[in-house]
Amino acid sequence: MTAAAAKKTAAKPTTTKTAPEATETEEVTKVSPIKRSTRTVLEIDLDGTMYTGEIDMEGNEEALKELDEVAKQWDAAQKAYAEVNVKFMEKLEEIGLRPERPKTTTGGPSQSKLIRRWARRIELEVNEQGKIPAYIVEKYEAAKKRGELNENEK
Repeated sequence: MTAAAAKKTAAKPTTTKTAPEATETEEVTKVSPIKRSTRTVLEIDLDGTMYTGEIDMEGNEEALKELDEVAKQWDAAQKAYAEVNVKFMEKLEEIGLRPERPKTTTGGPSQSKLIRRWARRIELEVNEQGKIPAYIVEKYEAAKKRGELNENEK
């Protein structure tokens, strides 16, 4: 996992949103990769795999506390991994090793074109030219692994 991927899982501030099927506003607290609402909705995003569902808060308080603790440990581990990974890559380059550059291919749309086509289909904003933001590339790769791409996006 890269430092950018580790950053995407960092704890985020509390937000307020209105649930589509509810008439009142619910508060969603994002802890680690976990988002929990007062309506007992739990969403966990682990490296592109989304776990969702409604749970009964009554009787699950202890398990949810434990889940929060594990999520905090997970965040700390991801941060530590990112830091070690950067040091490791620096040492590799220090001794003269460089990452391989992807080979270019001909005879079909470029990877960038496929990603842009997919991003537009799912209504993500992406420029016609230039670097594609890492979070879009990561979402594309996750969708590709799950088999969610159309034939003209592969």
